[in-house]
Amino acid sequence: MNYNELKQKYLKMGYKFRTEKMALNLFGERSFNSQSDKFDDIVGCAWVNENGVPCIVHYKATTDPGKYWLQNPMKKDGTIIMVPGQYLEVYGIGKHKGEYEAFVQIAHMAYVRDNNRDTILDFSLYRDRKKVGKEVFWGINGTNIHRSSLWHNVPFVGRYSAGCQVLQNATEFATLIDLRNKSFSKGFNKFDYTLFEIL
Repeated sequence: MNYNELKQKYLKMGYKFRTEKMALNLFGERSFNSQSDKFDDIVGCAWVNENGVPCIVHYKATTDPGKYWLQNPMKKDGTIIMVPGQYLEVYGIGKHKGEYEAFVQIAHMAYVRDNNRDTILDFSLYRDRKKVGKEVFWGINGTNIHRSSLWHNVPFVGRYSAGCQVLQNATEFATLIDLRNKSFSKGFNKFDYTLFEIL
């Protein structure tokens, strides 16, 4: 999607789309048939730059956990998967695991927990209306926006995502952090995130 197409999609769904200069609209596009351990999704950003020009970038990423954490969940009740939707002012300035600069979760978001220990992402937990009331919960679970390996493009997600939004390429992630810093310099210290499912 280009900038205008994305903006219209936000507005059509009743989502907030920020148009102030250097206000970032962070978004994810989860493939409807997304597979664990594959970087088969998109994380991107749309914004109006300091000269008033609309901009958009798309990065290869995953918006769901890798196989390792699906089979070895951090908690006994299962591995989290973020539910598509819009979350306002949920990311702030900080470091992922205290190690490097990232977008760090600071407010509640919606999730489900996949707990059957197989390698298939169970999106029915939030797609099936009969399951939503039981399965969806809100919380702060450290689902940051960060990168995978600093040194090379890893072919598989592996342990890099236990539910985070993870960019495959470290250089591309650095450009996203540069955008974050420019936005912060203009007075923005909290960032929205909107996760779509793409057919």
